Amino acid sequence: MFIADEVAREFAEQFNGYCADEIAARLACSEVDALAALLTALGDEELAATWIEYHAEGDDEDEDHYRPPS
Repeated sequence: MFIADEVAREFAEQFNGYCADEIAARLACSEVDALAALLTALGDEELAATWIEYHAEGDDEDEDHYRPPS
């Protein structure tokens, strides 16, 4: 499958860190994993990590991305 560069850039712009801050914690682990995989495939590993980070803030101890408080 081919995704045009301009489509990939627009996708990443729309699913930016602000968007991640607002909704990532509401996604299921599998959903955020899929989104992060897509962002990584589009070349934006930093944004993918941002989505995982914001998502992890809402995870409970028994969930995949849970991180204990520092």
